[in-house]
Order: sequence, then structure tokens, then C-alpha cells
Amino acid sequence: MTWNKELRAIRSLKSEHHANNIEPNIVEINWDLGKRCNYDCSYCSPAIHDWTSPHHSISAVNGFIQQVDTWIQSQNKTFTMSITGGEPFVHPDILEILRIIRQAKTFKDQLVVITNGSVPLELYRTAFEYITHLTISLHLERSDAETRATLEKAVALHQEFPDKWITVQVMCLPGKFAFVENTIIPLLESNGVRFTLRRIRPWLNEAVDEWQTVAKRQILKTEYTLEQQTEMKEAEKRRLDGRLTAVYNSEDYYTAQELAWLRDRIPETTWQNIGIWNEDLTYTEVNSDLMVSNNRNQFKGWTCFAGVDSFFIDFDGLLYRGVCHNDGPIGHISKQINFSNAPTVCKKQWCTSNVDQTVRKSQPEFLHLITKS
Repeated sequence: MTWNKELRAIRSLKSEHHANNIEPNIVEINWDLGKRCNYDCSYCSPAIHDWTSPHHSISAVNGFIQQVDTWIQSQNKTFTMSITGGEPFVHPDILEILRIIRQAKTFKDQLVVITNGSVPLELYRTAFEYITHLTISLHLERSDAETRATLEKAVALHQEFPDKWITVQVMCLPGKFAFVENTIIPLLESNGVRFTLRRIRPWLNEAVDEWQTVAKRQILKTEYTLEQQTEMKEAEKRRLDGRLTAVYNSEDYYTAQELAWLRDRIPETTWQNIGIWNEDLTYTEVNSDLMVSNNRNQFKGWTCFAGVDSFFIDFDGLLYRGVCHNDGPIGHISKQINFSNAPTVCKKQWCTSNVDQTVRKSQPEFLHLITKS
């Protein structure tokens, strides 16, 4: 596909239901279950991971799912859930949380967990009693031996659970492209494991002044209140949007050759998760990672159905329309939630989350392409 045309509208293809219905009656819930993580990747900010943050209690999870279930029933819809972190499998009650979600009356079809692949194989096997999809983010700052061990888990799970959707998300670290090309891709392709090539957005450590003077490892061990953590997170997001253009266009992180490789290398096992209408209203189905690789993830001023077709829960329990935090919080898992039935207008220069990129959206004058009216 060529990317020399402007985009007019995007629809979701994230499930069979989405593929058959441009205007879905399924709500996709994306939950950052907590900040705790056993990894410390250089491109992952302390705003979204540490080693000390508290876990949500089972009672809080129960109350939240009950409130979601009641609202979803009132809308005559169902919901799917995607859980990330931090690392969700470090939560001591992760299996009970998965069970609670699956037992909700309005749950349907998909329960996705995104993991770094570091926990024992047996825990993943047990989790498949509840989950339908497992995405393993492959972080290449780990040793090559550890990376290979994680890949072997992915292959073993793919072979053992052919009815589950198992995906490897290769975080394409600068300097590791030869390893990706010569080792990782051949292993995944030869075993039929689905994978995507993810362009990394480096951590912008100027976002919060404290992080310029305090060692990152010290920050990860510091215990902050949820209010303090939330403010740090919001401070980073405020600065992030204004600096992403420079990051995406710069060759300081990736070389020109690496950027070209990311644009041109399409995995044989890539699937299409969005449908797009171009300026001439031709329709194409692609994977959203290709859109990011080609800098086509700018939707400022578009009408976006984040908050209607989907919503996001941050690590602190605050709910937002999307990962972008457009329009601010709409509630908290332990309090009354102000669910929405109306779309919003995107205020961000860049759509930086794969979750938000796959929500239906359009330029205002092309709303008819993604709605029944």
C-alpha cells in the first residue's frame, strides 16, 4: 500500500463483530491493571511502571466490573476486555481477576492480556482457562538468551493452544534490527506465530523535572501516593504531545536505514485490524502498526468514538475515553462512572496508542462512512 493520500475515516476490525458491523454494539475496555513491572526498559517511563505501586484489591475489581456490567446491559451491548500494565501477571490475584471478568453477564468473545512473557509457562497455561488472546511484547534490551527463551514460550503456547490467538509484538530496538531480521522473524514465521513489528516511541525524560535529576532506578523504588503518580503521568502526557513530531521525524533514535526497514518490512503473518478510507474514498484494510510506521497517526480535529466504542482505565483506577486522556477522566473504579453515549473531538497532535488508533474515527464531514445515519 502507498501512503501518499490523506485519510478520511477509520473503522475497527478488531473482532468478527467489528468486521461485520461498522457501528459496533460491543464496548472494548482497556485496563492498565497497575504500574508494577519486573522489567525496566529504557523507553518505558516511570510514569507508567515502577516496582512499588499498590495492587488493586479484589473488592475494588468486583465493584468496578459490576458497575460496568450494569451500564453495558442498559445499552444492550456486550464488552470485551484487554489487560496490560506494568506487567499484569505480577498481580498476585491475576487469575481471580480474570475469572471475575469472564463471569460478568455482558462479557463476550475476547479477554486479552498483554505480557512481557517473563512469567513461568505454567501460569500462562492456567490463564488460558479464562483468556482468549495473549500478546507477548518482546523487549530486546533483555539478553539474547532471555529473548530466545521468551520466543520458545510463545511457540510452545501457539502449538499447545491452537484455538487461542497468540501474538508476539516485537519492540524494534535500535541496533537490534539484524537480530530481528535474522533470528526473531525466521523463528516466528517458521512456526506460524503471528507477530507485529512495533516502532518504539522513546521515553521523553524532560516531561517531569524530577526525572532529570533523580536516577530512574531510585524513582522506581520510591513510593508515591496515587495523586502524586497521577500528576506525574499527566505532566508527561502534556509534554509528550508537543514533542512527538520531533521524535518521529528525527534520526537520533532510529537510523534512516532502520526507519526505512520499518516502513517496508511487512510480516507475512500480519492481519488487518482497521479499515481506512482515503481522500478519494477508496477503502483499504491494513494493520495499524503500518500506519504508525508511516506517520499517519494524526487525527486532531477528527470525530472519535473513544468513550463510546471503548474506554481506558489507568493504573490509578481513573477512567478515560482513551489512552490519550482526551477530555480528562470520566470516573474512578471505586466511584460512580460517567459513561458516555456521544463521540468526542480529538485534541491531540498524535495518536500514540495502538488501542486508540483502532477506534472508529473520521474527519467531521465524513462521519457518514462510520455511522448508520
